[in-house]
Amino acid sequence: MLIYPSGEDLIEVTAEGPRINLDRHDYRLSAEERSRIMKRIPIPGTAWEAVDMHDPELFSSYRQQLLLQMAVILLLFSAVVMAMLYSLGRAEQRRRMAEQHKDDFLSNVSHELRTPLTSIRGSLGLVINGVAGEVSEKAKGLLDIALNNSERLSGIVNDILDLKKIESGQMELEQSRHDLVMLVRRAIESNHSYGERFGAEYVLLEAPDSVEVEVDGNRILQVMTNLLSNAAKYGARNDRVEIVISVKGERVRVSVTDHGEGIDEAFHERVFERFAREGDSSIERPDGTGLGLNISRVIIEAHRGEIDFDCAGRDGTTFYFELPVS
Repeated sequence: MLIYPSGEDLIEVTAEGPRINLDRHDYRLSAEERSRIMKRIPIPGTAWEAVDMHDPELFSSYRQQLLLQMAVILLLFSAVVMAMLYSLGRAEQRRRMAEQHKDDFLSNVSHELRTPLTSIRGSLGLVINGVAGEVSEKAKGLLDIALNNSERLSGIVNDILDLKKIESGQMELEQSRHDLVMLVRRAIESNHSYGERFGAEYVLLEAPDSVEVEVDGNRILQVMTNLLSNAAKYGARNDRVEIVISVKGERVRVSVTDHGEGIDEAFHERVFERFAREGDSSIERPDGTGLGLNISRVIIEAHRGEIDFDCAGRDGTTFYFELPVS
């Protein structure tokens, strides 16, 4: 607004034009208008002053528009979020249903396979041992292949069932006091024939007379069986698999060492993952599910223990687990 700065501050020009266009009878600034003056600037070469005035209603319409726009944006955003959450919820529900169907299928198939597999293994063993009559060497070779594969399939079924128990939190430990040295000796004896398939000899190099631990004996035997069978499969041909039991303070360590080509460094971080298998096309590797070490880790950790491995380049591997001494 331009004003003539007399004692009465006459209005000369406003945003609506010269004062003659104003719809007001008094062209003097009112007391209310004077209260809204922010700055007075003299116009050089004239008798006028430019006056900056605060208009409290200037942004009221913009404020209303802004609030309306914010409300619309918030409403649209909420609708999009709700739609996304609904879609994600449906997708998660379908995923869970698919997982449940898969788990039920695996569990049912595994349970249904276990009984006939046990019967097949038992029957094959009896036939091979000549209970049903003399068996030719050629037939015995075929029967040995069938027995080996049925035992392998039985191991896969047991691994899958164990995995389901772990996932559902139903793997219970029946712990009692055991002599760990006796458990290890039992594991070596029971896996002796398996090691012979690969020309592997299990040797207990070092062990105390006895070490008592509070464990589920069958589960510790399962871990030992896994470590011994892996050492036979992945160790050197005609290998000497060395087992050592050592006590350090309140912990006892069991180590199983083979002298094979070791584990590729790129695979180290995945050794204990589910279904993890080292992919090296240059090395002929026996079949496996990739579940044994993962299940072994769960079992050892459930006993408040630790399981790990040392690999000295391509000069063999030592897998070991530690348990608290009773």
